Formats: sequence, structure tokens, C-alpha cells
Amino acid sequence: MENEVRRHFDEIIEDAKGVLEDVEIEQDYSVKRALLKISGNFRNLKVRITEVIDEDKRKYAYYLINLTFANSE
Repeated sequence: MENEVRRHFDEIIEDAKGVLEDVEIEQDYSVKRALLKISGNFRNLKVRITEVIDEDKRKYAYYLINLTFANSE
């Protein structure tokens, strides 16, 4: 399973690097779970994506933060 998860994460990372600027990647693998965190910028948006794969299921979280609006206050 670990090789399959690593390939899956590699595909997501490749896509993110093709679209986002200032990409930061964090990956962590253990026996019970795999974690991928991606942070980057797309135009005026800050993008944050997290995926966790454990023995039972996949969990996702994603955030889009409008930097234009956030910096105007």
C-alpha cells in the first residue's frame, strides 16, 4: 500500500507545482497513516490542502484564502 500512496501523493504534488506558486510540501509516512500537506499561491488566493490516508479511509481538508481581501483590512 505504501508504494501506491507515494505514487498518489507524487501525482498530486506534480499537479500542484504546475499550478501553484511558492509551493511548500510536507509528507509524513508511518505504518498506520500517510500525510500530505501542500501550501501555495494561485493568483490572489492562498491554497492549503491536506490529505490523510489511514487504514480505514482518506480524509481531506482544503482552504482557499483570498489574499486581496485579507490584506485590505
